[in-house]
Amino acid sequence: MDVLLDLVLIGLSNGGIIALNAVAVTVIYCAVRTLNLAHGDVYALSSVMTMMTLRSILPLDGPPTWAQLIIGLILSIISTISFGVIFSMLIEFLGFRLFRGQSRLAPIIATLGLSFMLYQLALVWRKLLPTFNRGEHRSVPGVDELPRDVVPHIFSQIDVFQALGIQTNSRFDIKDLFIIVCAPIVAYLVHLLLNKTKVGRAIRACAQDSIAAQMVGVNLNGAIRAAFAIGGALAGVAAFIFAITVERPVANHGAQSGLIAFTAAILGGIGNPLGALVSGLLIGMFAAFSDYLLDGRWTPALIYLLLVGLLMWRPSGLSPEERTGELSQQTGDVVVLNATRASTTRTMSVLLNLVPLALLYPLIVPLIGEYYLPVVNSFLIYVVLALGLTVLLGFAGVLDVGYALNFAIGAYLMAYLTGPAMAWRDQLLGFVPDGIIVFAIIIIVTGCLGMVKGWLTARMRIDYLAIATLALSLMMRDVLKNSGAGGVGGFSAIPPPTLFGVRFDSFTMQYLLVLGVVALIIVGSYRLLDSRVGRAMAAMREDEYAAQSSGVSIGRYKSISFFIGDSIAGLAGGLYAAMLSFAEPGLADFQVSVMVLSMVAIGGIGNISGAVFGVFSIMGLDRIVIPFIQGLMGDQPFVQFTLRELNFLLFGLALYFSVFFSRKFKFSKDSDNLNKKNDRAQLKKSNVGAS
Repeated sequence: MDVLLDLVLIGLSNGGIIALNAVAVTVIYCAVRTLNLAHGDVYALSSVMTMMTLRSILPLDGPPTWAQLIIGLILSIISTISFGVIFSMLIEFLGFRLFRGQSRLAPIIATLGLSFMLYQLALVWRKLLPTFNRGEHRSVPGVDELPRDVVPHIFSQIDVFQALGIQTNSRFDIKDLFIIVCAPIVAYLVHLLLNKTKVGRAIRACAQDSIAAQMVGVNLNGAIRAAFAIGGALAGVAAFIFAITVERPVANHGAQSGLIAFTAAILGGIGNPLGALVSGLLIGMFAAFSDYLLDGRWTPALIYLLLVGLLMWRPSGLSPEERTGELSQQTGDVVVLNATRASTTRTMSVLLNLVPLALLYPLIVPLIGEYYLPVVNSFLIYVVLALGLTVLLGFAGVLDVGYALNFAIGAYLMAYLTGPAMAWRDQLLGFVPDGIIVFAIIIIVTGCLGMVKGWLTARMRIDYLAIATLALSLMMRDVLKNSGAGGVGGFSAIPPPTLFGVRFDSFTMQYLLVLGVVALIIVGSYRLLDSRVGRAMAAMREDEYAAQSSGVSIGRYKSISFFIGDSIAGLAGGLYAAMLSFAEPGLADFQVSVMVLSMVAIGGIGNISGAVFGVFSIMGLDRIVIPFIQGLMGDQPFVQFTLRELNFLLFGLALYFSVFFSRKFKFSKDSDNLNKKNDRAQLKKSNVGAS
């Protein structure tokens, strides 16, 4: 019985923190009906502000005086709430107001870019703290140094049960009671704010029907700004309570950090603070029981699975207001810059442009040095990966934020089928299959997994689809880490690919192999644009409702899009594992998906040749330009940071500005000219028929 009571109390305490952040999420999402992927960073950075304020006022080596404690808490909560409000309103301006009336995808990608910039801010902030010591290695190797200094003690070590004279072996600290009391108070105050005040009623009116609300005099921009200000303030309150009770700032930064709060907001019903409170408490208790009965390593994966299940159950939202307001908030999802129909002449020109690359590569090998041989091959592997995302996002308008999942699965399949010491393979087959068979299996398996993903998310709204694919990717990454499939370290010593008995064990042969794969995918992509499937995907991308009313099966063509895109990702993963000789769960990381999205975005979403340009721009900057400049600079850091450590800023800027500049231009000049030629040819054909 004592164990059960302990689990309930731990769950309520942790759930209270989740609920506080979920209330902030539900207010913001209620206003804009679009996912804000940068909210988790505002929450995490606000807790760092609490830590800094308290450490600068309160003593660390002893108990504070009452005057110090009161002044420190007042200044800390004011600075934290102000910080949350300022950054939340900045996100509203940069990520939503500038894209209002545009595609729903634009704010999602823009806030994703802003999230990476804020993550970079957290890394910079850590190294600017007076407690940072460059020679000190406190973090796990490969894990970024984030602000994690200890917050001074605020609460005394008081057991509530003992203070009340209750005889039990369980312990209930005063700080846990503080969380459990604060969460319902904040949720109820926000409930009153939304239902009883003029500002709250304006936010709810815009959430239900923005057009009707404006017709009766509601200022849409003002209501949305107010929602972001309230959400930022609530994020500050949640961060403050977390920091003073847990005695450290929030450790999870980045776009995926707000997933659990978003799960609670969805479960409680968007726009319902009391529902977010109840669902946050339930999720906290679910996590506590999962940690005790199963294993703490599996708890995040189970919560991600819960989120995907909720979105599958109600793909357009759980609350009635959200489902009725969906059509009024829907706009055309056109973020494609230059996805166009291609001619045979253009396809041949692309292939002819690849021929000099194949011929020049062996000639420039002595000039570029041995280091750059595998680098160039990895460039081409990422070209394959970017072309697959171009099919998904550019052709079909499907934003798969967890796109790297099948990249990792393809690498793991290559390790299973060709790696050393695979007992099950040796018992089942007795031999290592040829590379053609292996790549065929990888394409079929990852493509079928993509179809399953498309079937699971077929009826989801665009922003829900993005968060569902991210949750699926994080869930499967945890499965790869925690299962017996190589564990955290993955697999190594994977042999080079063998095709038709020929072993591609030299960098030059591997280069020609990947270049041939790139050529085939480029030709296939252009052919896909001209096909019936490509035209159906384009119609679905432009307007799902119009396409469906014209007879296009949205679920079917989403599944086809996922099959093509994810099978290409799996093929890239197989090539990666075979040529770099290892596969690890990190290949499914969110950062890999964002890096590929940056490559696709910087070249123009939907532009096949632009995807190639984007890969060489990002990878060239990362692998060639930055090491070269850093070599010239020596060991002198820039603001205590090497250029290598500013990658997150570069990815964020690439994502944000690619969407920012695309809001004014639907098509590129070349594609516009090609469309005009097609229109003139069609008009000429119709005139000939009429005569």
